[in-house]
Amino acid sequence: HANDRKSAEEIQLGEACKFGNEVIRSEFAILGDSHASTLFKYLDEIYSERGAFVGISNGNCPPLLNEFKLKDLSEKDCVEVNKASLEFISQQDSIKKVVLYAEWSNYTEGYRIDSKGGEVNYGLAESKHDKANNLGDNAFIFKKSLFKTVSFLKKSGKEVIIIKSSPEFKEKVMDAIARQIIDKTDDKLRTYPQISLQE
Repeated sequence: HANDRKSAEEIQLGEACKFGNEVIRSEFAILGDSHASTLFKYLDEIYSERGAFVGISNGNCPPLLNEFKLKDLSEKDCVEVNKASLEFISQQDSIKKVVLYAEWSNYTEGYRIDSKGGEVNYGLAESKHDKANNLGDNAFIFKKSLFKTVSFLKKSGKEVIIIKSSPEFKEKVMDAIARQIIDKTDDKLRTYPQISLQE
């Protein structure tokens, strides 16, 4: 995901990343942001002999049409990669199912923990026809983009599977643990970030 991410041009040329058994044709595709890329290695091992799939991920970029992105947070080529990916997948007859997996809460709520010091960033959604004026608009613009994407894939004869967001802590767990080890006097860090099993 980080080092070998394909450009829109490469995807258009059919150079999307393939996993599993590279000899046979891909049966499904996984599209998404960095959350989707967490599935690639695991499924690559499972399908090493019995199947194959295409995996495309793009950081901070939901796998949606309608030019949906978060201002100043989504990758610069988010729109182009999404369009190329979805068009490429729609043309592959062997691919029957498309899995969409992303940090959906990031795009619907605009909420993201920054990698520097656990600071919270908020991003306003933008699309070809809409721009969020406040965070409350994000979900509305996201919904339009999601419906457009699912409709496009279904018209291409694909079954669409959406994986719900992974539960998230309110701060980066590894950072919290590191700070607690370094400075045991900070009262805020005497308990690690928690999330309920139900959540």
